[in-house]
Amino acid sequence: MLIIFFSLITLHSYASIDAQSSYTQLHERAISQKRFNEIIHFMELGFQPFASKNQRQLEFLTDYQDDWAQAFARRWENDQVVVYGGISRFKHANEESFVLALCHELGHLYGGEPVQEPHNKMAVEGQADFWATSVCWPQAVNYLPSKVPSARSLNVCKQNVVCARGLDAALNFSAFFAENRNIPAPEIETPDTKITDRLIFDHPSPQCRLDTYLSGLKGGSRPLCWFHTL
Repeated sequence: MLIIFFSLITLHSYASIDAQSSYTQLHERAISQKRFNEIIHFMELGFQPFASKNQRQLEFLTDYQDDWAQAFARRWENDQVVVYGGISRFKHANEESFVLALCHELGHLYGGEPVQEPHNKMAVEGQADFWATSVCWPQAVNYLPSKVPSARSLNVCKQNVVCARGLDAALNFSAFFAENRNIPAPEIETPDTKITDRLIFDHPSPQCRLDTYLSGLKGGSRPLCWFHTL
């Protein structure tokens, strides 16, 4: 059930798009309210089976008018994704980047191990990113109109259109993370070469997140810039 709400709710246990997401760098109505609600509706119905596996209900709570460029996932009485309108109209936002944002939040709920805490079974940030493109995106892209991806992304994805459209979305989305941190946008050609000595629970760097999205799209493994196992 789609629920529209108009106030920030204090959350006990949640996972968000990016800790530094803000009200800045927005542009007017990249996605109309009608289309915003349509996409939410499709995503809610399409991914309900993941909640049903655990006898739960998936619901989206939204406020299109709020310019906060943010979204949250949480487990309360239902599996919930809280979405603010600003995430649909940050600089360079489009329907693809909006869907990828929703996929990331669903990844917290259904992405599996590694998780933040055993009791909530919410995937860590990197795992939510990986699930977003490896599992969610191939299904969710079917809710969007056909679109020709960039030549650059088609080349990286070896002419796979689903992968290329996801990579275009990931480039936009990771550039948004970088802009929030006042650092240069990540690039396909400059992967994060750091190897972490521990599992990263929080948001990885924008470059590491782009690497994770791309690896998920191409059927690769989880990047070692955030993933670590004993």
